[in-house]
Amino acid sequence: MRETRERRRRLSTAVRVSRVYDGEIYVRVNSIGEGGTRPFLLVPGIGVSSTYFEKLAPHLNEFGPVHAVDLPGFGGVPHPDDALSIREFADLVGTVIDELGLDDPIVVGHSMGSQIVSDLVSRRPELSTLVLIGPVVHPTERRVLTQAVRFLQAAWHEPGTVK
Repeated sequence: MRETRERRRRLSTAVRVSRVYDGEIYVRVNSIGEGGTRPFLLVPGIGVSSTYFEKLAPHLNEFGPVHAVDLPGFGGVPHPDDALSIREFADLVGTVIDELGLDDPIVVGHSMGSQIVSDLVSRRPELSTLVLIGPVVHPTERRVLTQAVRFLQAAWHEPGTVK
């Protein structure tokens, strides 16, 4: 009984919302869970917010706390005065890791988020695990026919509801 209560507490889907500031701009961080083996840091792509990970986060929380971010200009977080580069977004994600005191989180990026986390991890050797979901198109493959072939290759293994 105690183990079940402890597991339920650890796997709580109660979301804690915080902000990590860098000067005038901030990143909104939505977190669930405590304890576990390793934390997760989730970075969504363009056109979506941290809620994109709403169904995934509780499953990841079985292994560690989960932190999903909304970067400036996305998910209702105000746009900065000047557009940010991928490197500047990556620096903000690094600030989140530092401010939250995350020790070697599993860093997950989706779409444009994959560019951001790739840049970050390339400059922070202490980050050992990177997961890319739907990374952006390689510059040498920016042709409709090539992308159609890539889609068919990937779709072959996907369930019908995803196709």
